[in-house]
Amino acid sequence: MIKRRATGRNVGPGTIELDNLSFEWDGKQECIVATQQSTRGDFSTSLRKYHFCVNISLEEFSQMLESVGNEAALRCPENVSGALAKNLRPIIRIANVCSGVKLTS
Repeated sequence: MIKRRATGRNVGPGTIELDNLSFEWDGKQECIVATQQSTRGDFSTSLRKYHFCVNISLEEFSQMLESVGNEAALRCPENVSGALAKNLRPIIRIANVCSGVKLTS
């Protein structure tokens, strides 16, 4: 979800739900790219469609992992387990790389 407050006119806070995000690695910029195509509305009554794109650096991703590992895993472990269990292989791969293990294809 994206929240914002309009600055040009006093229409109050608005939100857009991004419920169909896709993620991919951008090797040139070395970041994760989150995108969503054709999202309707611009926080108002507009019928325009927008393309949202957010670049997430490795440092920002690291901060997200820290938040999930240090907070969410302790407060709601069943939710974290349910959401991340299907990604155990890439999680272990990341842990191996961080431990200095050289990976091959």
